Amino acid sequence: MSARLTFHTVLVLLALCAILVAILRHMETGIPFFPGQEKSVWLVEARVDFVAKGGAVDASLSLPDKQLPGFELYEEQSASPGYGFSIVRENGDRRAEWTKREARGEQSLYYSAQFVASDTADSATADPVYEDHPIYWDDAQELAAGQVLARAQETSSSPQSLSRELIKLLNNPSSDQNTALLRSDQTSQAQLLMRLLDRAGIATRSVMGLYLEDARRRQVLMPMVEIHTGERWLLFNPKTGETGVPINL
Repeated sequence: MSARLTFHTVLVLLALCAILVAILRHMETGIPFFPGQEKSVWLVEARVDFVAKGGAVDASLSLPDKQLPGFELYEEQSASPGYGFSIVRENGDRRAEWTKREARGEQSLYYSAQFVASDTADSATADPVYEDHPIYWDDAQELAAGQVLARAQETSSSPQSLSRELIKLLNNPSSDQNTALLRSDQTSQAQLLMRLLDRAGIATRSVMGLYLEDARRRQVLMPMVEIHTGERWLLFNPKTGETGVPINL
């Protein structure tokens, strides 16, 4: 084999290797394959603060799934010197766990994750996982809940429409005394909605959502509700009645 042929063979092999690496990087990380393409990467950071009293520490933080509607986890890490750190699954949910034999005084644990936009859709399952929502209502509240639910059922025909009607009633500032009574016990809007849907036999689960906004700090998680329609989970904002997952949630 001549030197020229060997040289060109090596060039072809190097080019093929570079193309293969680029394809694998695109498939694994979602980095755009063609020049000029862009994809936003969102950095989400969380901090857990507490005061340790000198004993062993076992702290836990609920984490988002790797695949979310509209987003995909790209990278995650923790920065908490002196602590052991693990990501575990508990009842199907991902959780971060920090452990330490002994700690005293103010403690801060840090977690950060990067998310990239993806084409993943809402999760679907025909076998919903029920959450238990204990209800501690007196006789008057029980009666009021039944009447509010009956009123919403008159103008609904599905789990989705019943949820929307209940949200309208709960958010109506000029609502009747039954709704006012249910709202008076300091129960959050999301918890109250789930309790009423539980009475109607509709599977629900609580969700904490974060609206992604550029350069925003100290944002508060938004309590939301997912209902099972019989075919899939559907997200509801209990304050606005908005359904589905917004592109920045």
